[in-house]
Amino acid sequence: MRKIVISLFAALLFAGCASSPDNSRRIEELLREIDQESASYASSSSTSSYSQNNARGEGPDRADMGLPPLPKTSASSSATPGYATSARPSYGLSGSEITIQPGCLVRVTVAEDPGLDGNYAVNDIGAIDLGYIGPIILMNKTVSQGARKITEILTKREFRRATVAVKIVRASYDKVRVDGDVNNPGDISIGAGDTISLNDALLRVGGIRASAKGAKVKVVRGGLMNAMVHALKGEVYSLDSEKGEPAVPNIVLKNNDVATVFSSVS
Repeated sequence: MRKIVISLFAALLFAGCASSPDNSRRIEELLREIDQESASYASSSSTSSYSQNNARGEGPDRADMGLPPLPKTSASSSATPGYATSARPSYGLSGSEITIQPGCLVRVTVAEDPGLDGNYAVNDIGAIDLGYIGPIILMNKTVSQGARKITEILTKREFRRATVAVKIVRASYDKVRVDGDVNNPGDISIGAGDTISLNDALLRVGGIRASAKGAKVKVVRGGLMNAMVHALKGEVYSLDSEKGEPAVPNIVLKNNDVATVFSSVS
């Protein structure tokens, strides 16, 4: 993962300037920050309750689970997020609250320095390049959390005081991944801040392969944030009922989750 990030920094952020001592130190700071952000995200995701007391709902039969992908509409994806300022941060994260992701366009204003005001694209590692301040990682943060993060960096480096406002001008789509013994493995785009049921996600990837015997699914929360996702334990659920009939557990997937279907019978 660190090798991937180093390559991205070289290509996206420093453009050949990484040889200077200051930039080298900045790269190391950002790498440590990415490690901390990834660990924090994975920890918070793994402790969240995505299942409803592990209730199991009867899913479609194996033929129905091979239907073509179904479109998913989202009311929340059309909502216009408002500004959040560092003066009155809100750190609670509701299920429908939009977070900053790669591909987003965010508006940042700094009352103490209008020269930093502007729209900033969020790059592939979830960072914006805030002018002379440099790159700031905002991956998976709400606008309130993003404003607070920028404020902390400004007050540590350049400012005695900073009043920051952040707004998502254009939200990117969230995504989950379904792979393994399914007909069309890959990423599924969902509305920003949305969730998708495991049953719907399986339909979107064309259903479970007929060759999968005793099918089970492993769900890794935030797995797309980890290059070694398939080596992680995750949550394992059976896709067959006690009677041997197809059944999908009543759980939901959210941004960056990975669901891998596998056969438990050789």
